Parts: sequence; C-alpha cells; structure tokens
Amino acid sequence: MKYQEKHIFNGKSTFNSPKRSRISNSPLVNRVMAGTLDCSSPRQSKSIDHSPAGNGDVQWSFSQVKGTLDDDVTEADIISCVEFNHDGELLATGDKGGRVVIFQRDPVSKTALPKRGEYNVYSTFQSHEPEFDYLKSLEIEEKINKIRWLRRKNPAHFLLSTNDKTIKLWKVSERDKRVEGNEAGYNTKSESGSLIDPVTVSALRVPIIKPMELMVEASPRRIFANAHTYHINSISVNSDQETYLSADDLRINLWHLEITDQSFNIVDIKPTNMEELTEVITAAEFHPVECNLFVYSSSKGTIRLCDMRAAALCDRHAKLFEEPESPTTRSFFSEIISSISDVKLSNNGRYMISRDYLSVKVWDLHMESKPIETYPDIEHFSTHFHHVHFRTEDLMLKNRIVLRERAEPTIYKLSKYRKEPYSNLEPTRNEKLADNEIHFEHILKEKDLIIEFLDQKYSKIQGLQVEESEEFRKQIEDKNRELENKLRQKDLDTKVRVSKIPI
Repeated sequence: MKYQEKHIFNGKSTFNSPKRSRISNSPLVNRVMAGTLDCSSPRQSKSIDHSPAGNGDVQWSFSQVKGTLDDDVTEADIISCVEFNHDGELLATGDKGGRVVIFQRDPVSKTALPKRGEYNVYSTFQSHEPEFDYLKSLEIEEKINKIRWLRRKNPAHFLLSTNDKTIKLWKVSERDKRVEGNEAGYNTKSESGSLIDPVTVSALRVPIIKPMELMVEASPRRIFANAHTYHINSISVNSDQETYLSADDLRINLWHLEITDQSFNIVDIKPTNMEELTEVITAAEFHPVECNLFVYSSSKGTIRLCDMRAAALCDRHAKLFEEPESPTTRSFFSEIISSISDVKLSNNGRYMISRDYLSVKVWDLHMESKPIETYPDIEHFSTHFHHVHFRTEDLMLKNRIVLRERAEPTIYKLSKYRKEPYSNLEPTRNEKLADNEIHFEHILKEKDLIIEFLDQKYSKIQGLQVEESEEFRKQIEDKNRELENKLRQKDLDTKVRVSKIPI
C-alpha cells in the first residue's frame, strides 16, 4: 500500500520544532520551496510476505513532497542538484536562483514504526549571485551545478557549492547560546566600552553564557575562482579531506581546501586545434578510498580511471571502461545517446555506476570490457529517435529530453533557458508543412552536424495515412536544395554527416 504525504510551505512552520520555526518563516525558503523535491525512501509494505516462501520484495513509495505542486514555477525555483551528506542526516538542494536549502532528518521519524525518513528545513542561504565577465562579455549564471559535503570533524558542517565559474566552501554551524554583556574584549574593556588598564585588572572575569533561540548560520570560508575557462560540471572531495577536484568541459583541476589562488591541472583534453575536438568531459569523481585515483567520463561514452602517482598530468589513463557497440544496434543516434551524464563510485570503491541517455550501468573496476549490469530506463523510446529534435548543446549541459506518456506523447526539452513541449515551440526551426501535424525540423550548427528529418510522430503513432501531394513533395525538394546551398557556403568538413529528408 503506497502512501504520500505533502508538506506545503506557506510561510508557517510545518514541523514541530519551535526552534526552527523562524528559519521556515524566511521568505527565501518560500521561494526555494516553490520547486518540488521528492524524497523517496524504502519501506516494507504490509503486503510483503516475510515467510520463507515469500519473495521479500521491498516496495518504494513517496515519503515526502517538499514544496508546492503548482505548475506555475519560476525559472529560479527549479532545483538543479541534490546531495546527501555522508550519514544521510542532512540533504542539500541547490536551485537555478543560486540558493542552497539544507534539510535535516526528523529524529522522530527514525524511531517511528514503520521507519520513515522525513526531513525538515534546517537552513537556507544564497550561495551564488549572477555575475558578468566584462573581459569576455559573458554573463555568469547563479545556478548551482553541484554540491558536495565534507566529512564532519567538529560540530559544524562544511560543504562545497559551485556554479559555472566559482566554487565556494561554506561552513554551516548552530548557535543556541550567547555571551551576556560585551562579547568583544570582555576582560580588556569596561562596561562603557573604554579600555581597561592591565595594571588595574586583579581577576579574570569569566563570560556568562545564556541560552538563546537556535540559529543556523552559513558563512563562506573560501572562494575558489578564475581557474576554469569553460563551465564547471563536477566537483568531488578527495578521501584525504584536504583536496578536491573540479572539472569543466576540457580540463580537470586539483585544489587544496586551504589554498584559493592556486590549483593544479591534472587532465587537459583540449586539442591544439579546436577543429579536432571529438569529445568533452561530462563528469569526474574521486575514488572513495584510494586518494590517488579518480575517474572521469566523456561524451563519447567512455570512462577513464587515472592514477595521480603515475604523472603530474594524467594524460594517460590507467583503465578505460567502454562497452563495445554491437553493429546490429548501431544507428545515426548512437554517438549522441552514448554520452555519459554522470558517474558515481560505490562506498567500498569496488563498483562504479554510470548514467547515459537510455540506461544505468554498473561496472566492476576489475573488469573494463563491459558492465556487469545494465538497467534500461527508457528503452521503449529507442525506436522513436527519428521523431525527436536533438539539441547537442543540451546534452553537453546534461539536460534531458523527457518523454511523458499520454494519449499523444509530448516531448519536453529541458534547455538552459526554458522548458516547454516541442509542439508549442515558435518555429523558425520547426516549420509546419501540412495541416495533419507533419513537421520539418532541422539544426544548422557551426561545424557540428546537420540533421534534417521529417517528423511524423502524430500520424505514425496514431496509425494515420499521410497523403503526399505534389505540392508537399516540391516543398521537400526545395528544402533539400536549400540545405545543399548552405553546405557550400559554410564549406563544412567532409566528416560532417548530412541526412536528407526521405521523399
């Protein structure tokens, strides 16, 4: 039996702790909570058979939904990343508005039967602000790309957050006591504020500590900037808890947590001639046990394991993980859908999980030839690629094209600036050629590729017959001639693949 519990933040505290009611009343929390966060947790359902003959399956269901479920959500409120700390007691979320909201696990829910992992708002702060690079005439978004927790060594918590260019180290601490009287110079200043002559001091005055309402403070301790030319897509803390790496499209840098003005470049795949660029870095992660090992994935579907002991610049990998492609399944879209968007290592460092366009794969670090498990995600969608308008830059930015199943499938494009169905796009690039929902779509990108295809998704899915009139054929031929003219003008490389519209 599945259950769902909703907590809608409306400016009032929705949890029992009176100490944290002031935090939830913050208007910043209300804005952040306009985005939806789904916290799923496993629990044993009543329908599970625990007898020896039973299968003992564990059912997953929604435990909490934080925030309003309205369709009208502003761009800044969309959640861009989530991250648990090492013991699961805290959950940090970042949004496109540059804000970080931290949730804390409710201790009551851990002891309740059945156990439920419920989380309440713990702290919220503005991590990044929008900036402008005047030298490059480039706007830097405030969107939080990644959040990573450091292991706890004292009562305070530390985390790293990054946008496209700047990484910040934050300290999150609690204060529930205060010093009564003059905090600064308790033994060196009088009550009026004047300095006390040390000769006249006969005894050491001990400050009086009094309890106060719990206050959670987030303060920036370090700012790491000006080290990446391209957009940062990953950060990962080393197991030594002293260093961390940051990765952009073409480089990976190694930082020390105490040094903000210097980093070491450990991976550089930028070619001398950018015309020869064939892949970009999509994700990077340190090994959870061995501090000298790290992995990074690429847009070509490969994962490289590097050892920093071998060389200062890891231009040669120790292991290469790549699944061989079957000639029978190869298609025009194979290179696009093989791009890996994220990679993670298990806590013991033995296994690795990668995510590509269609599946999740589990790798054994001792076996490079193929994954030990493959879990298809949207396999039923693989036969409909010719209906989809791919945007290469969206895949590079790790955005998704999501298929929502309805009577008529609607394909959503999650781009850098907007989210809307393709059928609603104002097409300069999506021209309606007929009244029966036949669309012609094409992309012309600088030295990338040209894709032209006839999208008949509605007519094919519904089994309708399309009448190809002479006028319609003429329109297609005109478009093909226009494409050939553009090719001549652009003088593109011979490697560029051109797919004309079938007539």
